[in-house]
Amino acid sequence: MCTRSVDANGLGLSIDGTDRYADQLERFFTILPDSIQAFRCWRKLVRDHAVVGAKVHDTRLVAIMMTFGISRILTLNGSDFKRFASIEVIHPESLTS
Repeated sequence: MCTRSVDANGLGLSIDGTDRYADQLERFFTILPDSIQAFRCWRKLVRDHAVVGAKVHDTRLVAIMMTFGISRILTLNGSDFKRFASIEVIHPESLTS
């Protein structure tokens, strides 16, 4: 998304700009490690929900969330996560009042 062009709903950043952005994000968020448990959960979710194409990447996020006991995701693309009943989808607009 960072290096994807603005025309394609990306940020249009350079590699260096993306690296600086990632540095900033690391200061605010906990980076979770990958694990064999997350991998196995991902495989099961893909199979159980018949996930195909690019949606397997969203499913990987859900698998990691489930592995670490995270039940909510903040996203602009809530429809990508509707198939997962255990995940609460939060749209950023819902946080403003």
